[in-house]
Amino acid sequence: MSVSNDYEHRAYICIATGGIYFVSDLGEVDDDTPEGNEGSDQFISVPHKNDLDLGRDLGVSFVAQEMPDDYDEVRDVLRHRGRASRVVRGIRSSAPP
Repeated sequence: MSVSNDYEHRAYICIATGGIYFVSDLGEVDDDTPEGNEGSDQFISVPHKNDLDLGRDLGVSFVAQEMPDDYDEVRDVLRHRGRASRVVRGIRSSAPP
């Protein structure tokens, strides 16, 4: 769960009901969070974004495989901090409503 960089917030999905429960080291977020969700085989822990290895390398690998003609341009955009968000904002502002 990516709410916190420090893993102080966690989320669990109940296998039986599909319910999603949020837990925080700062206190329970959901009043109806069942006890014993950590380590239980009835719940699946939602991974933190840092555990998924999502980042620049994943984006570059995807482009290399799926968009090889655009590889150099995308790699250049992702190489510069903040440039990708500026490119996305430019695309959004020029898109029709």
